[in-house]
Amino acid sequence: MEPVYASTEPRTTDLSEYAAVYAALGFIPIPVRPNEKIPSLLRWQNQTPGVQEAMARFSGHQGNIGVTFPDDLFALDVDMPDGPASLRKLIDQYGELPPTLTQETPSGGRHLVFRKPPAVRLKNTSRALGKGLDIRATGGQIVVEPSTINGNSYGWLDWEVLGDEKPEIAEAPQWLLTLLGDAAPTRTDTTPTQTSAGDQQGKLIHEGERNTHLFKIACAMQGHGNCETAILAQLQHVNEKRCTPPLPDDEIQTIVNSATKYLKEKEKLEDPLENLCEKARKDSGAPFEPGVIDAILRMLKKPGGQAEFERLRSNLKSTGCRVTELDKIINHKLGVGKEKTQIEILEGIVKGHERKGTLEAFRPTNESDASYVNVIFISDEIDEITGSNVQYRKTFGAPSHTLNLWLTNEFFKSTGKAPNADTLKAVMNRLEAKAKDKPPRYSIFLRVGHFKEKFYIDCPSTLVPNYAL
Repeated sequence: MEPVYASTEPRTTDLSEYAAVYAALGFIPIPVRPNEKIPSLLRWQNQTPGVQEAMARFSGHQGNIGVTFPDDLFALDVDMPDGPASLRKLIDQYGELPPTLTQETPSGGRHLVFRKPPAVRLKNTSRALGKGLDIRATGGQIVVEPSTINGNSYGWLDWEVLGDEKPEIAEAPQWLLTLLGDAAPTRTDTTPTQTSAGDQQGKLIHEGERNTHLFKIACAMQGHGNCETAILAQLQHVNEKRCTPPLPDDEIQTIVNSATKYLKEKEKLEDPLENLCEKARKDSGAPFEPGVIDAILRMLKKPGGQAEFERLRSNLKSTGCRVTELDKIINHKLGVGKEKTQIEILEGIVKGHERKGTLEAFRPTNESDASYVNVIFISDEIDEITGSNVQYRKTFGAPSHTLNLWLTNEFFKSTGKAPNADTLKAVMNRLEAKAKDKPPRYSIFLRVGHFKEKFYIDCPSTLVPNYAL
């Protein structure tokens, strides 16, 4: 979905409403000068978080709005014209970025917002990952919707700030955090540079330190679930950019193999399931420690894990251990054990088919059917810069009798039963209410004029089908 570009002079939008929404999501909104990216506060990095505080800062403000970041959020700033190519190079080398909250800038660039562990400290960098790629974290800021530069707006893709839905902000992939941990805040990433003695990020790694440093990186990446290929690629990157002189490729592979073997041995030594039955015999009523639960969950994900768990459960039961309590904890962690209602099943069927395009087939060929409901059809487009899916939706009337039969059939295929007639009717009513509450979205380009205390909107009807202003 494209953002709406409009020029409105003077600004009539109440920025305090936007500030409240941003603050509720965890951002720290700050006033920005009109038609600029520069904050209008002298100590903007030290502003207090909170909704009321944010709204107070924007009382009467007529400029733009920006946000700075708490310790669990940051933004990847993809600038034009070089940013998209640099980002694509990283994606091709390390893997796709997850779909996340994304903003289009007036120049056509992108702001991609990610979550991160609060303990991971990121610097605000310029071009550290490549040309046109900047990082804005704690102490940095980006300008956000509805700000304008020379009449062109910032706009979030597939998120209405003043709407009812909260945006999805994805966790940053580990490869990106790892790269940022080794990226020096310099003007380029092609030449390693010597930083201050207290800055371990970006320092050259000299002979005598190389193997130990790369081994630590490999262990850290494997501990976060990275595959061997990704670890090898990252070590080769750090070796090329920072090791002086670089180690040979076969030695890099040896380091990866050593880290893998080391962590496997360490897991064996620290296995919380070892001697669990002996501990249960001594105290059968002791609570299950979090490490034990996590180890069982990992066990269940492995091939043959269910059978292994049944053997462990049987041995624990023979000691008098409270295995029923263990079952409850495991089922809760796995999200099983709760039987879905008929309404939940039916609504799940509809939601699953919204993306597949199945509901599009119910669009009537004529309006002769007097009994119909409005349904939503959701499709995914690919953002040409980030490669992520961008949703758009449209609603249309569907013959209620046909849709009713289809839902009944899908419910029977899922459960082997027929749905209750009243439940089916309730779901049909919910479908219509949801579609009416979320109307179709269109990209609209407006020209706004002001003359003699009146506003005039120039909007060609060909750009807005089925709408009249």
